[in-house]
Amino acid sequence: MTRLRTIAGRIAHVAALLFCAWWLVATSDVKEVPRECFSDLGATALLQVRLGPSERAANAGVSCAGLDGLTEGSTLVLDIEKQAPNEGCIGYTVHSVTGPSDIAGTPQIQEPTGGVFASVHSDFTSSTLPDCRGTWYFVMRPVNFPPDGQLVSPMDAGAAQPWFLERFLFATPAACGFPDRQAWAACGDRFTIQSITQIAAP
Repeated sequence: MTRLRTIAGRIAHVAALLFCAWWLVATSDVKEVPRECFSDLGATALLQVRLGPSERAANAGVSCAGLDGLTEGSTLVLDIEKQAPNEGCIGYTVHSVTGPSDIAGTPQIQEPTGGVFASVHSDFTSSTLPDCRGTWYFVMRPVNFPPDGQLVSPMDAGAAQPWFLERFLFATPAACGFPDRQAWAACGDRFTIQSITQIAAP
């Protein structure tokens, strides 16, 4: 009888261990292995991005209203290099961006989990409002990422393959002439991207 109780106890112990192992697996976050999502680009590229219509970004207090020079029809030139994230789509580090006004490049802060084509942080100081200074940030990506095993070309950006660029300014709203809406960013806009063109590989 004692032996049977010992065997039963061991079985219960093993079952408990197996349940704990299953629970840990079932409740842990499943990380997506970094994967290729974008075609028609090499390890580096120089891209010209033309912006279309915009609306206030959801996480911003108000629209930036062109404070940095970005409005419908503006063109940005991005010097990019492929950079694998921790997970998700393999995107690009932005080494430099030209087109917006009053920004100065700072070391790239890489998106920690991927899921974007490109993003960049820069210092911002308004040339018309000297007290308006802070961090300028944008993220650029397709509206819909391709499923596993398929690729999407940035050069196809347009009505049939929609892409967007969201730009935010983190600063004291009053110093930049904005009302304080207690939002994530003082101002921000979501631009539809009209076109992306590869100028040349730098």
